[in-house]
Amino acid sequence: MRQRQAPFGTAVDVGCGTGQGTRILTSLFQKVIGLDISDAMLREAEIATNSTNVEYRNSRAEDMQFLADESVDLINVATAMHWLDAPIFLKEVNRVLRPGGCCAYIGPKSSKSYDLKLDDDVGKEDVSRRICNLFHEVRQLK
Repeated sequence: MRQRQAPFGTAVDVGCGTGQGTRILTSLFQKVIGLDISDAMLREAEIATNSTNVEYRNSRAEDMQFLADESVDLINVATAMHWLDAPIFLKEVNRVLRPGGCCAYIGPKSSKSYDLKLDDDVGKEDVSRRICNLFHEVRQLK
């Protein structure tokens, strides 16, 4: 497997809130987009961010029409999955992720189960395998 080097292309941080997780991604990606549906949270994120490669947007994760097909390397969802319509969101993830891209869910155990192995109408890519591969790549960058 060929190792990629940072900075990677584009990352999207879903449910970014005040941008804490978004800002962590700025040193690893050329462009980082933080999404949230709260204008107040996005204002706080903009105030706290001094990186020039970050853009914040008021947008639902289930509708990222502002992104081209296969244009994103990483979609990060930190403790926001329970707010999303998972089947619709995962279809959108499948549309915007580049081949070899990764959707990472970070959060507490929930009573809901999110099967990140996408079904036939979305695609058969095993997302959990992609998360593991990206994790190992990032660990080697340090």
